[in-house]
Amino acid sequence: MPEMEGLGLVEKVVETGIGVPVILMTSFDNEEIALQALNAGAASVSAQSCPR
Repeated sequence: MPEMEGLGLVEKVVETGIGVPVILMTSFDNEEIALQALNAGAASVSAQSCPR
């Protein structure tokens, strides 16, 4: 996304307070990013490999 990263989007959606579950899908299999997303309020994190 050109304007923000996925973690920023998770934070913005959670900040709205509308209470929808947020699932972060990422191409990075990184435990630190997953933990940051879950701590920011994501309901789940899914790491998917993407062919380049």
